[in-house]
Amino acid sequence: MKKFLPLFAFTLLLVLTSCTSNLKDDISDLQSQLDEFKSLTLFPAIKVTNEYSYDANTPIKDVVTLYYSSKHYQYIEDNEDGTYEIYIYNFDNPAWYDEAELEFTYNSNTGEATLNNYYGDYINDYGDRVRFNDSYYNAVTDTQELVINSINLETGKISLVFTLTYSATSNSNVAIYGTAGTLKIEYDGTLPMRSAYPTN
Repeated sequence: MKKFLPLFAFTLLLVLTSCTSNLKDDISDLQSQLDEFKSLTLFPAIKVTNEYSYDANTPIKDVVTLYYSSKHYQYIEDNEDGTYEIYIYNFDNPAWYDEAELEFTYNSNTGEATLNNYYGDYINDYGDRVRFNDSYYNAVTDTQELVINSINLETGKISLVFTLTYSATSNSNVAIYGTAGTLKIEYDGTLPMRSAYPTN
């Protein structure tokens, strides 16, 4: 019996070591999730308004307001050449349900804004899933307009409206049961400023 005691003790040590290692990994994962959750906050809202209709007698207007975001997903990045990369991304709650995103380049020398990407996915109050994405198709029947009402590149304060007018064709950038309509993204708030080339 005695000769088995060292083997038993060694086996027990291996089990305890493995459990301790797994526990440390679990704690590390939980800490990472907690850090991510702490980084989420109530930012100025993105307001998405979508007006469409199934037919001439059934007009629909839905408004979705998305509050949550993080400094990792919302900011103005200074390229240090007079241009700025602007990222705005909000979602409905910390579970990442319902979301909208807008990315564009702003040229402070000319005042022009060049749209780089837009995206959204949410369920409206009518039970329709509204999805929009500039990468769905090169939709020649869709028209888009990005208007910068005001921007302060010292404070990060910005006000804008993005309007997407879409067709009922199958290659529209808005997927909502083949309907036609107008979708607007509105934002009025202050974004964190950061440099594209931070110093060490």
